[in-house]
Amino acid sequence: MRPILFLRYASLLAVTSPALACHHHRNYFGEIPSIDGFRFGAYATVVGAHADTLRVNATAENISGHSLQDMWGSCYRLNRLAIVAKAGVKSWDSHAWEIRQQPVYYDSAGRVIAMACGGVVFLQTVRPGGLLRYELRVPVGAILGDSLVQGRYRVVARLVINGREVKNLSAGEVVLRAPTT
Repeated sequence: MRPILFLRYASLLAVTSPALACHHHRNYFGEIPSIDGFRFGAYATVVGAHADTLRVNATAENISGHSLQDMWGSCYRLNRLAIVAKAGVKSWDSHAWEIRQQPVYYDSAGRVIAMACGGVVFLQTVRPGGLLRYELRVPVGAILGDSLVQGRYRVVARLVINGREVKNLSAGEVVLRAPTT
């Protein structure tokens, strides 16, 4: 390229680059729905023939006078309901546990292969008075593991809805004991 042409294109690039950097990005899916109008609740129970599973249920009830929406994407591979089980200063987080359970794949050189995502968005309409239900089941053995003791645990849930995390949903207290088989 001749120097004069290079300078002409370089100056054009220098003038247009700031304009491109400030360009407003579009969201082709529309506005992300609000969570205003939902009332959230959660409760925890120990279930199973040997009391070997902690089941936590959460709800999002439409208490508004109009339809609301729940939008989520296929790329979010974790349960939208997560919990923290607390006993004194010790705690266990289902979100961290679930991440550790995800498979990791490697290529022949030992490098991690990133998971691909199709980017599908799901949308559910909730009529006034309608209820969304979420459930998380976790083996008690996974919670107690090798560092937590049997006893009474306070369960606090958090729920991801419309891209927002609703935190500190009290799910009550449960007694966790090492399961007998």
